[in-house]
This record gives sequence, structure tokens and C-alpha cells, in this order.
Amino acid sequence: MDALSVNRSLSSLKLRTITIPSSFPSQQQQLALKPNHGTRIFTVYAIQNQEKDLQETQETLPRNNADDESYGEVNKIIGSRAVGGGAAMEYLIEWKDGHAPSWLLSDYIAKDVVAEYESPWWTAAKKADETALQRLAEEEMRDVDAVDQDGRTALIFVSGLGSEPCVKLLAEAGANLDHRDSSGGLTALHMAAGYVKPGVVKVLLELGADPEIEDDKGRAPLDLAKEILKVTPKGNPVQFAR
Repeated sequence: MDALSVNRSLSSLKLRTITIPSSFPSQQQQLALKPNHGTRIFTVYAIQNQEKDLQETQETLPRNNADDESYGEVNKIIGSRAVGGGAAMEYLIEWKDGHAPSWLLSDYIAKDVVAEYESPWWTAAKKADETALQRLAEEEMRDVDAVDQDGRTALIFVSGLGSEPCVKLLAEAGANLDHRDSSGGLTALHMAAGYVKPGVVKVLLELGADPEIEDDKGRAPLDLAKEILKVTPKGNPVQFAR
């Protein structure tokens, strides 16, 4: 399990091109992307006058002016949630200008801002740090099913590490026991079986994890365990017994 990659330099958002049709119905909303100095995010502007032609619409899009450089800056992330079945992450943003908190996809937030919020969580998961996980899981708006770049959750990590207390903690916090990662379709049970953690396998099954879910190669956790058994040196009695 690879360490979480963090970009420590300040990452600014890049201006993206939006195709605006020459005619559009009244009240249709168009998105304009505004880069700001410092921590940069996208700001949404509504263009509602259907009588404006394409040129006029483009002229109304906001510029990167020094006069309003503080508008839309992120104060901090105050919540998270996995979306698209665990394919991506959204974050609840607290704004410096006093606007109401709102949700943005991670792609639209500076990487170091996301890292500041997420790094403690993934560090705790990859070290199976029960105390730290407990404290972080108790945060009101944090999603315990947050995913990394490979679609793996904290439960998948602690299961592979063999931490029964952390598995129980995350399950009690509402973690999805049957989540499949995006890099192989592995569940927490697959990880526990693959890393030969029988105690965690037992706990997961008792908690209700589905032992029949297959990975992308069509293997249930028991099939994966059998594969590992075949290649385990029989000259190692302890490992073979496990």
C-alpha cells in the first residue's frame, strides 16, 4: 500500500474553457471560472439575459482583477463526502468572504488545501492509529468512506494491516464494509485475506461483510486466500498454518 502522495506546493486552479452557445433559454445558468491569487477556486456566475449575444456574454465574464482578488478564497475545508460510488471526493468549503459553505469537487480546490484536511486521516489509516482515527471519525462532516486516488478507504487499509480495533471503530462509524476499490475491485475482506489477517477476516464476517463479492479478476476473498496458500512456502510452518 503506497503512501499518500501530497503536493506541498501551493497549487492554483487553471482557467478552463467553457463553450457558451450563441442562444440559450432564459434563466439558464452558465459557469464562469475565476482564478484568484493565493488559494484559488472556481466561482459560479449566473448569466440570465437570453437577448445577449455570445460576444456580450463573454465580456461579462469576470476578470482576474486585483480589486477583487480576495473574493472566493478558501478559509478551510469543513467536511467531505465520496461521490459517484466512491469514484471522487467533494469537500465542504468555508469561504473567507463570509459566503455560505458550499460543496466543490476536489479537482476545483488547491491540492495543498485538500492535503491539509486529508493527510491526518490517511496517515492515521495507514498506521492503524486507533486514537487518531477515533478523533477524526467523530468530526461531524467527515466521510469515513473517503477514498484515495485508487478508490481505497480507511477500512481497506486497516484491514490489510490487521487492526481489529480500527476495523470495529470504522464499522461503528458507518463505514461501508463491502466497498470495492478502483484499482482491482478489492474489498476489506480481500485485503484481510490477501495479507493473511484471520482475526480481521473473522471480525468483518461477524460485522456482516459479504464474503461472495468478487474482485476484478473474479475472485472472492476465499479464492484469493487459496491462491496465496498455494504460493506460501510449506517450509515455513507458522506462515503456512495461518
